Amino acid sequence: MRLALPTLLLFLVQSAAGQALHGSVLDALTGDPLPGAHIFLDGTGQGDVAAADGSFSLALPDRRPLVVVVSMVGFKLHTITISPRTDISSPREIRLEEDPILLDEFVIEAVKPRALRRLRGRVDDLLFSTTPAGSRCEIENSGTLQIENLNGRLRVRSREPLRVLNPYLGYRITIHGFELEGTQRSYQFVGRLQFEEMPPGNEKVMNARGERRLRTWNGSRQHFLRALVRGTLPESGFTAQIVQAPGYIKGGETIREVLGDADDGGSVLYGDPGDLTRSLMFNGALLVRYSRERPLAAYSSYLRSVNISEPNTRDRVSWLELPTGIALLDRNGVPFADGAAPPISHYGYWSWERICDSLPADWEPPVD
Repeated sequence: MRLALPTLLLFLVQSAAGQALHGSVLDALTGDPLPGAHIFLDGTGQGDVAAADGSFSLALPDRRPLVVVVSMVGFKLHTITISPRTDISSPREIRLEEDPILLDEFVIEAVKPRALRRLRGRVDDLLFSTTPAGSRCEIENSGTLQIENLNGRLRVRSREPLRVLNPYLGYRITIHGFELEGTQRSYQFVGRLQFEEMPPGNEKVMNARGERRLRTWNGSRQHFLRALVRGTLPESGFTAQIVQAPGYIKGGETIREVLGDADDGGSVLYGDPGDLTRSLMFNGALLVRYSRERPLAAYSSYLRSVNISEPNTRDRVSWLELPTGIALLDRNGVPFADGAAPPISHYGYWSWERICDSLPADWEPPVD
């Protein structure tokens, strides 16, 4: 079976209320509209769905750079980069290619029901982990998964965007372009996250979710990167050192940003505080400690289950690496991810926290 290639006609315009992305999703071969295509800002809940005539409108925030994701079942995921220098005055035409994974090449191997349940349980363990949020997550459309067992190492893909229900934090997370491979000890994940608020039901549920989101935020990688670009690491409970590699805990140079010198550039963060983007650069790895809260007991159990030994400490210890040697961060500390490979790798406590511990990229903790 072959599907027609679509064309995405984009019109980036400046509106009186701010910047907005307008356009129509059309089939390249027939010119017919493609209703139901998703257009959203990567890692947020801001998005639109193409109407019956293929039209959509997506408001853009002031921060830059942005990655706009266009997703349609049967086609390869497409991303649009909007940088501070992007010319948004001219219309664009984007052609999406059909995805062979979603067509004839997507094969479900014959597996006995009991074995399939075990495999799906392993996928849950790998995707969600054992955190308070992850332990309560579930995949809504697990029937779309293709699971391969490669001598104990799982390789997982989905024929359509994967929907994950996270009642603990009150989100439905749709993962577009989902791919997962690895073991509990070492894994690789690829996907673009789209968040949707679950109905709160009542004020008590809403307040409980707010408290859980704040607990999840505190000490997270998102929290650290935002504190880094805003120059608030010490008051946020973080310290950081440059070390030789992940796993090293001694001999590192304390980064100047932790000492309050973020406005002067510092040893890992470059650019002026007023810039739309800052450059994160360092050699080796960044050892990050969060001292406001102790590691949860479930984390120790997880380490024992995967036979990993880490230093006995009251702090939550994590490491960052830069696969390409540099990462661009916006004013919220969100890494600019315009390719398939993540710009930042993390280890330690942060590798235990997975999809269901993610908050929207534009989430802000309440002001005391």
